Amino acid sequence: MYEYSDVYDECENGGPDGGAVILSRIQVISLLKQHGHLTPQQWMTFFREAGLTLVNAYPAAAVFRWLNY
Repeated sequence: MYEYSDVYDECENGGPDGGAVILSRIQVISLLKQHGHLTPQQWMTFFREAGLTLVNAYPAAAVFRWLNY
């Protein structure tokens, strides 16, 4: 049987150490592409709006929040 889990709960507690799930820039862009954001301009809009332009590790919760999950 399928067990319900909240996306944000998984993002905050589903990491390998029990902490937040952290994504690389390539993983973030891959997720954005899967949701129809195909151009670099759209990707930069995400990075600017999420306040993540100068970091190398991206919290999964921020990505899913921006995608309106």
